[in-house]
Amino acid sequence: MPCPALTQWLDGIQPRHVTMVFSSDYMNSPSSMFGHTLLRLDPDDNEQTRLLSYAINYAANTDNSNSALYALKGLTGLYSGAYSIMPYYEKVKEYNDFESRDLWEYRLKLTPDESLRLTKRVWELRFVSFPYYFLHSNCSYQLLSLLEVARPSLSLQKQFPVYAIPTDTLRASLVNGDLLDKVTYRPAFVSRLNAQADHAPPQTIAAAKALTVHPDEEVKDLAPQQQARALEMASDYLYERFVAHEISADFARPAMRDLLIRRSKIDVPDQRVIVPTPTIDPSQGHLTSRIAVVGGESAGRGFADLEWRPAYHDLLDSVGGYRRGAAINFLQTDVRIQEDRLSLEKLTLISIDSLSPITDFFTPLSWNLAVGIRQVPESSGHFSTDKTHAVSYVRGGDGFSWQLGSALCYGLASAALEAGNALDKGWRVGAGPTVGCLWNLPQMSIQLQNTTDFWQDDHIWQNQWQIGLQVPLNMGNAHQQALRFGWQQTQQGSLRYQEASASWLLYF
Repeated sequence: MPCPALTQWLDGIQPRHVTMVFSSDYMNSPSSMFGHTLLRLDPDDNEQTRLLSYAINYAANTDNSNSALYALKGLTGLYSGAYSIMPYYEKVKEYNDFESRDLWEYRLKLTPDESLRLTKRVWELRFVSFPYYFLHSNCSYQLLSLLEVARPSLSLQKQFPVYAIPTDTLRASLVNGDLLDKVTYRPAFVSRLNAQADHAPPQTIAAAKALTVHPDEEVKDLAPQQQARALEMASDYLYERFVAHEISADFARPAMRDLLIRRSKIDVPDQRVIVPTPTIDPSQGHLTSRIAVVGGESAGRGFADLEWRPAYHDLLDSVGGYRRGAAINFLQTDVRIQEDRLSLEKLTLISIDSLSPITDFFTPLSWNLAVGIRQVPESSGHFSTDKTHAVSYVRGGDGFSWQLGSALCYGLASAALEAGNALDKGWRVGAGPTVGCLWNLPQMSIQLQNTTDFWQDDHIWQNQWQIGLQVPLNMGNAHQQALRFGWQQTQQGSLRYQEASASWLLYF
């Protein structure tokens, strides 16, 4: 039976093609730490009108007033999730501009009839809500059901019986489902501005910064091309500060208008730099689950470990397809056999690293947080050179990072709380600096780190050095196997506890 409302709705959308859009991770939101996916409905093949297309989004209806309650509700399905459809430019502005997230657009090999069937399914579900789980029935998992409606021969959701991570569902759709037609990279606004600064001389950058404070300042001492570049960077930087609510509209709008008027009077082409597309996109990165077989020596005694990590990425993993300096480890479990004794070496409930380097225009905060159980060199409340005991811990830190050539170096002020029977009072608090450098190279990844803590129970400084090296093994499936070597030394006074290891890693 004809439905005039549906016909009018479809006429406005004209869904002939479907594009899956992946937004990179956003560390400031628990629900988006692993990235986000949505679908775009395109009426034609015109790349110039993509922003005017409509996007299908599945998201939780949340209340962000309490962060702890927000995470608990998201993990236990107490939020409701629903489909929505909106102009694509709204999502681009939200992700690209407000949250500084790169977007990857994957055109899917769906026919116009399949695209229409998918869109009609969204119409049927427009007033329906579902329990939303951050780790399973999330944005990515629910979009798979739409693809299965579009092409019933697909079998995508059953590949994720326990948890669904956006990069995994992306890979399942594009690679396993053979749906990939072509890829388009849309860098974040901050990425584009940083690229401009990377190609500008220091005096041009200084002029651009001055123009953001005094838009009428003269820049005649620069060549015409550099004048144009300074005005463009100043206008773009003011826009970024405006959308970030760092400056008022009363100042930003007339200032940007004046800068653009001045720029229009300089007869040179647009000086903005095109950000190069990364060679590896998120669908081609390493798989997110990992097991490791480890052998080594600890305090002069040999050991063997079996490690399992459900998700997602650490700082030594191959960085292709992931954001450099960002890492999330979830429920990483390490079991050790040493001298015929089986023990839990480590259980990481959650570990997050966000190392964003300082650039010419931005000074982002770098931070880390880890919660779990681990072995520490303690015996009867005192530092030990041959024994370890399990403690539960919370550790976090804030600081800054710098890109120094190929190295990402960082310095954080860190604090830790530990609790366990081996400690003198059953608990202790420590604080101190953490410094290190990270090299993510095509042939290998290297990390050097030093953590120094002053522990309140012993009133003494404890120093730990760590060195990690990972080499990918390209055996049939690139970057899905690797070798990792590690060494660490914990020192308190003249006492030292050392451990060295070699691991074989398999990503799946």
